[in-house]
Amino acid sequence: MRRLAIAVTLAVITTAGATVWAGARYSRPATIWDQYDGRIVFSGSLGATRNNTDTASLIGCDVSTSRGAQGSWREGRCFAYVGGRYVACYTFDPQMIDAIAEIDAGAYLWATVATSGECDHIDAQHASYDDPPRP
Repeated sequence: MRRLAIAVTLAVITTAGATVWAGARYSRPATIWDQYDGRIVFSGSLGATRNNTDTASLIGCDVSTSRGAQGSWREGRCFAYVGGRYVACYTFDPQMIDAIAEIDAGAYLWATVATSGECDHIDAQHASYDDPPRP
């Protein structure tokens, strides 16, 4: 009976210890690649790129609003710099600009750049498994 109690106690301690450390963690720093159709894709976690030992890599987006003679407009831009290669895209599409506005320091970004330089696709993911940025 005593051995059973010890075995149960050890099982509980082992399970509790594993639970404390549970949770997927990924480090997905910025990367750039060419697609077969001429478009360029870049992706990466803002936190993992910031935390990377490569101090030159960067990835991100911004939204700006301008006013001119024809009225005001919003523009979204996304960019990445990896291994000496810089890629960027722009958009005036309100839905893509909304997606860009959702990107924060803990987000994972995926963008596709058309041959025209416009953003074809913007994906902003927020998940517990991506690295948060460190100071």
